[in-house]
Amino acid sequence: MSKRRMREHLVKLGPRHELFCLELVRRGMRYQLEAYNAAGFRGKAKQSANHLAHDPLVKARCAQLLGEKLKALHMSADETLARLSMIARADPRALFDERGNLRQLRELDEEEAAAIAGVETLEEFQGVGKARVKTGDVRKVRLRDPSVALRILAEHHKLVKSPDEGVNALATALAERLKAARERKRKEHKP
Repeated sequence: MSKRRMREHLVKLGPRHELFCLELVRRGMRYQLEAYNAAGFRGKAKQSANHLAHDPLVKARCAQLLGEKLKALHMSADETLARLSMIARADPRALFDERGNLRQLRELDEEEAAAIAGVETLEEFQGVGKARVKTGDVRKVRLRDPSVALRILAEHHKLVKSPDEGVNALATALAERLKAARERKRKEHKP
């Protein structure tokens, strides 16, 4: 870019400017030079990249792209409740086939996959050195805790008034039952 061109603001974004904006949003504003090079610009890269990143048209386009990106990531209230319901209703039996083998992850539907918090695979070997032979895999599947999803849903549907109300009511009921059982035991052992 010439010095005269660098001082002026863009009137219209060209294809390389669009690519620069896309790269800037993808990489982050700190990576102006990388975005500049990825868009195919040449010249005094560092200074030109900074100038281009602060151009009003480029800033506006980056803001628009970032808004679209954030909108795509947004989860509505209905989606959130649906996901919580999937986790709360999860049935671990659905993760296994009729022979008791863990099904392939790609075979699971959305509801079954929502129940999974993580999968760890360990390869088992027998022997050492060149005689070492793989004997199998051990897969550990960690499921999401449905009680957390149930608690959040109960609060949402106002089945409990506060986060601790359900827990406190249960603890109080258990404490009363324990006290009654101790009292019965005490009366049974008195002569």
